[in-house]
Amino acid sequence: LEHTLGYQRKFDGVGVFSGKVTLFDHKKTNRRKSPKQLINWFQQLAAYHQAHGFLYPDHPIEQIAIFNIFGKTEDELGTRVTTLDGQEITAQTTRFNTLIAGKTE
Repeated sequence: LEHTLGYQRKFDGVGVFSGKVTLFDHKKTNRRKSPKQLINWFQQLAAYHQAHGFLYPDHPIEQIAIFNIFGKTEDELGTRVTTLDGQEITAQTTRFNTLIAGKTE
């Protein structure tokens, strides 16, 4: 995806998760991340959401999701899906745009 704000990136996919059209990314970590620890990744996904909406306005995304795969060993292996929608996406998009604006000044 590419946006007029000057960023371009790739995300892992768009599909239906829990009945909603979802833009998602997989993240592998050694330990399970709490939603608070995912904040930077959610800002990244909010940027993807924004760019997707700009490029494909007739195909709205209802939520964004991080599929966190965690564990160092097979015995520790686990997954956690964390989603954001509506106002939560808007808040993360605002944070991302504020960061981008600060870098371009």
